[in-house]
Amino acid sequence: MVFLALFTLITINRALFSPLTKLVDATQKVEQGKRQDVVDYLPKDEIGYLMGRFYKMSESVHRRHEDLHIKAHTDELTKVKNRITLYTDIENAIEVSQAEGKYVGLCFIDMDGFKQINDELGHEYGDVLLQTVAQRLKSLLRATDEVYRFGGDEFVVLLQSVRSAKDVEKVVQNLVESIREPILYKGHQLQVRFSTGVSVAPRDTFDALQLVDNADKAMYRSKQSKQGKVEHFVLEQA
Repeated sequence: MVFLALFTLITINRALFSPLTKLVDATQKVEQGKRQDVVDYLPKDEIGYLMGRFYKMSESVHRRHEDLHIKAHTDELTKVKNRITLYTDIENAIEVSQAEGKYVGLCFIDMDGFKQINDELGHEYGDVLLQTVAQRLKSLLRATDEVYRFGGDEFVVLLQSVRSAKDVEKVVQNLVESIREPILYKGHQLQVRFSTGVSVAPRDTFDALQLVDNADKAMYRSKQSKQGKVEHFVLEQA
């Protein structure tokens, strides 16, 4: 009789508290921002129903969190990344490329004449120009590379794990030639000149902030030349 009572108590304990323990563990994971995996088996009682509802709720919360994260880091107009994670991404790219014995290229692109198109034709045409340039850049990049809308009419391209500084130059030249192609929209030919500056790590620097600053300075040299050519950072000219 004692053994039967003990067995019954253990069975009830497992049936009641084991699901509750799993539920408590699940709430802790959600609190820590971790994704909660649904268990294969749920008890067919009130506790099982509660657990099932909780798992569905936590999955919905996780999906909304992911959507918000993507929106927070994506430029709404062009659908490429915004500048929020740029410096962190550069630091990670430099670390990976160093481990591989390769290079990181950073390309700063500014659209000369963009304001004129906005003023003369309207913001709709300017938006189409920005969107098309962003998608052309993205379509030519590898999965490991990234394009960012830095702000206004400026874009940044991050090239990771490139074999040589010379290869960085070739890739950038191909990108620029692609975005130079005129865009036809509602009977208008949209075309602007691009000022482009490039800096390479570790050739020029190991620092993310400095790499962006280098490419920015090279881009302004390109702008001053008014020839739309690609300028590469040179330490002596900094």
